[in-house]
Amino acid sequence: MHNMIVFFLILQLLGNGCGLEENTSLKPYLGNILYQDSLEILETYSNKKLGFTFDIPKSWENHYQIKEENDAAHFYFKGKPDNEQLLFGIKVITKEMYNKIIEEDGSYKFGDLVGEKNNRVFIEVFTITVDLANKENIDKFNEMYIPKDEFLKKFHIIK
Repeated sequence: MHNMIVFFLILQLLGNGCGLEENTSLKPYLGNILYQDSLEILETYSNKKLGFTFDIPKSWENHYQIKEENDAAHFYFKGKPDNEQLLFGIKVITKEMYNKIIEEDGSYKFGDLVGEKNNRVFIEVFTITVDLANKENIDKFNEMYIPKDEFLKKFHIIK
Protein backbone atom coordinates (compact mmCIF):
# COMPACT_ATOMS: atom_id res chain seq x y z
CA MET A 1 0.00 0.00 0.00
CA HIS A 2 2.84 2.40 0.90
CA ASN A 3 4.48 1.85 -2.48
CA MET A 4 1.20 2.50 -4.27
CA ILE A 5 0.67 5.79 -2.42
CA VAL A 6 4.23 6.88 -3.19
CA PHE A 7 3.78 5.88 -6.84
CA PHE A 8 0.62 7.94 -7.24
CA LEU A 9 2.09 10.92 -5.37
CA ILE A 10 5.09 10.86 -7.70
CA LEU A 11 2.77 10.67 -10.72
CA GLN A 12 0.78 13.61 -9.35
CA LEU A 13 3.90 15.68 -8.72
CA LEU A 14 5.39 14.90 -12.11
CA GLY A 15 2.13 15.90 -13.75
CA ASN A 16 2.12 19.19 -11.86
CA GLY A 17 5.78 19.71 -12.76
CA CYS A 18 4.94 19.39 -16.45
CA GLY A 19 2.36 22.15 -16.19
CA LEU A 20 -0.64 19.83 -16.33
CA GLU A 21 -3.84 20.47 -14.44
CA GLU A 22 -4.32 18.47 -11.27
CA ASN A 23 -5.43 14.98 -12.23
CA THR A 24 -8.61 14.47 -10.24
CA SER A 25 -8.85 10.88 -11.48
CA LEU A 26 -6.05 10.02 -9.04
CA LYS A 27 -8.09 11.06 -5.99
CA PRO A 28 -9.77 7.65 -5.47
CA TYR A 29 -6.38 5.95 -5.50
CA LEU A 30 -4.83 8.26 -2.94
CA GLY A 31 -7.05 6.72 -0.29
CA ASN A 32 -6.84 8.53 2.99
CA ILE A 33 -5.38 11.81 1.79
CA LEU A 34 -7.41 14.56 3.41
CA TYR A 35 -7.92 17.50 1.08
CA GLN A 36 -7.33 20.76 2.89
CA ASP A 37 -9.99 22.95 1.23
CA SER A 38 -12.24 23.49 4.24
CA LEU A 39 -9.85 23.20 7.20
CA GLU A 40 -9.14 25.93 9.70
CA ILE A 41 -5.94 27.95 9.52
CA LEU A 42 -3.48 27.28 12.35
CA GLU A 43 -1.40 30.36 11.54
CA THR A 44 -0.17 32.39 8.60
CA TYR A 45 3.52 32.11 7.80
CA SER A 46 4.83 35.43 6.53
CA ASN A 47 8.18 35.99 4.85
CA LYS A 48 8.53 39.72 4.15
CA LYS A 49 12.02 39.31 2.67
CA LEU A 50 10.77 36.90 0.00
CA GLY A 51 7.39 38.62 -0.27
CA PHE A 52 4.80 35.94 0.41
CA THR A 53 2.54 34.42 3.03
CA PHE A 54 1.17 30.90 3.38
CA ASP A 55 -1.86 29.85 5.45
CA ILE A 56 -0.85 26.78 7.46
CA PRO A 57 -3.73 24.35 8.02
CA LYS A 58 -4.67 23.44 11.60
CA SER A 59 -4.08 19.77 10.74
CA TRP A 60 -0.34 20.55 10.49
CA GLU A 61 -0.11 21.47 14.18
CA ASN A 62 3.05 20.01 15.79
CA HIS A 63 4.00 18.25 12.54
CA TYR A 64 5.76 20.83 10.41
CA GLN A 65 8.95 22.84 10.33
CA ILE A 66 9.98 25.72 8.08
CA LYS A 67 13.57 26.17 6.98
CA GLU A 68 14.47 29.52 5.45
CA GLU A 69 17.27 30.25 3.02
CA ASN A 70 18.28 33.42 1.18
CA ASP A 71 15.98 32.77 -1.78
CA ALA A 72 13.59 30.10 -0.46
CA ALA A 73 11.48 28.78 2.37
CA HIS A 74 10.93 25.03 2.65
CA PHE A 75 8.03 23.45 4.55
CA TYR A 76 8.81 20.04 6.04
CA PHE A 77 6.67 17.32 7.54
CA LYS A 78 8.02 16.40 11.01
CA GLY A 79 7.40 12.76 11.85
CA LYS A 80 8.38 10.46 14.67
CA PRO A 81 11.15 9.70 15.52
CA ASP A 82 13.10 12.55 13.92
CA ASN A 83 11.76 11.76 10.47
CA GLU A 84 11.22 14.67 8.12
CA GLN A 85 10.13 14.99 4.51
CA LEU A 86 9.80 18.02 2.26
CA LEU A 87 6.15 18.94 1.71
CA PHE A 88 7.01 21.83 -0.63
CA GLY A 89 9.10 24.96 -0.85
CA ILE A 90 8.79 28.43 -2.29
CA LYS A 91 11.81 29.65 -4.23
CA VAL A 92 12.01 33.27 -5.39
CA ILE A 93 14.24 34.24 -8.30
CA THR A 94 14.38 37.09 -10.78
CA LYS A 95 12.23 36.90 -13.85
CA GLU A 96 15.37 37.15 -16.00
CA MET A 97 16.91 34.12 -14.27
CA TYR A 98 13.67 32.15 -14.65
CA ASN A 99 13.39 33.04 -18.36
CA LYS A 100 17.03 32.03 -18.91
CA ILE A 101 16.40 28.62 -17.28
CA ILE A 102 13.27 28.11 -19.39
CA GLU A 103 15.13 29.13 -22.54
CA GLU A 104 18.04 26.75 -21.84
CA ASP A 105 16.15 23.76 -20.41
CA GLY A 106 12.63 24.14 -21.81
CA SER A 107 11.11 24.12 -18.30
CA TYR A 108 11.86 24.65 -14.63
CA LYS A 109 12.33 20.98 -13.73
CA PHE A 110 11.83 21.06 -9.96
CA GLY A 111 8.77 23.20 -9.50
CA ASP A 112 5.87 25.19 -10.87
CA LEU A 113 5.54 28.92 -11.39
CA VAL A 114 2.87 30.11 -8.95
CA GLY A 115 3.20 33.87 -9.22
CA GLU A 116 5.12 36.92 -10.36
CA LYS A 117 5.50 40.41 -8.96
CA ASN A 118 8.02 43.24 -9.36
CA ASN A 119 10.39 41.25 -11.61
CA ARG A 120 10.37 38.35 -9.12
CA VAL A 121 9.11 34.86 -9.85
CA PHE A 122 7.64 32.56 -7.18
CA ILE A 123 8.16 28.85 -7.75
CA GLU A 124 6.54 26.03 -5.78
CA VAL A 125 9.26 23.43 -5.26
CA PHE A 126 7.75 20.02 -4.66
CA THR A 127 9.00 16.78 -3.22
CA ILE A 128 9.81 14.01 -5.68
CA THR A 129 10.16 11.08 -3.28
CA VAL A 130 8.54 10.13 -0.02
CA ASP A 131 10.76 8.18 2.38
CA LEU A 132 9.02 7.82 5.71
CA ALA A 133 9.88 5.34 8.41
CA ASN A 134 6.51 4.06 9.57
CA LYS A 135 2.78 3.89 8.82
CA GLU A 136 1.91 6.63 11.32
CA ASN A 137 4.27 9.01 9.51
CA ILE A 138 2.90 8.00 6.12
CA ASP A 139 -0.69 8.60 7.24
CA LYS A 140 0.12 12.01 8.74
CA PHE A 141 2.13 13.06 5.66
CA ASN A 142 -0.83 12.10 3.47
CA GLU A 143 -3.15 14.20 5.64
CA MET A 144 -0.84 17.17 5.20
CA TYR A 145 -0.58 16.88 1.42
CA ILE A 146 -2.15 19.88 -0.34
CA PRO A 147 -3.30 19.59 -3.96
CA LYS A 148 -2.30 22.37 -6.36
CA ASP A 149 -5.66 24.20 -6.35
CA GLU A 150 -5.71 24.31 -2.53
CA PHE A 151 -2.05 25.36 -2.40
CA LEU A 152 -2.88 28.36 -4.59
CA LYS A 153 -5.67 29.40 -2.18
CA LYS A 154 -3.23 29.38 0.76
CA PHE A 155 -0.27 31.08 -0.99
CA HIS A 156 -0.30 34.90 -1.25
CA ILE A 157 2.24 37.33 -2.70
CA ILE A 158 2.61 40.41 -0.47
CA LYS A 159 5.25 42.57 -2.19
